[in-house]
Amino acid sequence: MLLLAILCIPALCTDLLARRVPNTLLAAIMLLQAGWLAWQLIQGGSWHSASVHLLGLGLGLLALLPFWVIGWMGAGDVKLFAVIGFLLGYRMLLPVWALASLLNGAALVALWFARSRPALALVEAKLAGRPCGERLRQMRAGRHGMPYAAFLALSALVIASI
Repeated sequence: MLLLAILCIPALCTDLLARRVPNTLLAAIMLLQAGWLAWQLIQGGSWHSASVHLLGLGLGLLALLPFWVIGWMGAGDVKLFAVIGFLLGYRMLLPVWALASLLNGAALVALWFARSRPALALVEAKLAGRPCGERLRQMRAGRHGMPYAAFLALSALVIASI
């Protein structure tokens, strides 16, 4: 659970702010998890346990890869889902994906309602001239869309804690 929190909290924040999931974070967590699994095998752990996590990595990657190919999802979203599968195992991928998709849908509906109200346009106009708004624009570097990795990270934390 500690590795999951170390992965998900920064991924959630960076995706919300900059629409990015740092590759260094993903690689570091993968190395730590691989080391942990290797240590467990050396200590006499079962190959079945390791295979559950390795299958989670593979299925996590393959499940969302088509959405990246057609442009519906960013590469960071796909990689994060694969690493979540590596940490939690393949059995947790469907619940994490389902909850993340529900959260994303709810956010889309909320955004649709907010965009139809003048208040959101006023907030966006106020941020546009301020240093924090300019910093946010620079961090995103033209990336837009829904922060699906943030929803995946939040969902993984919720599902793992149940």
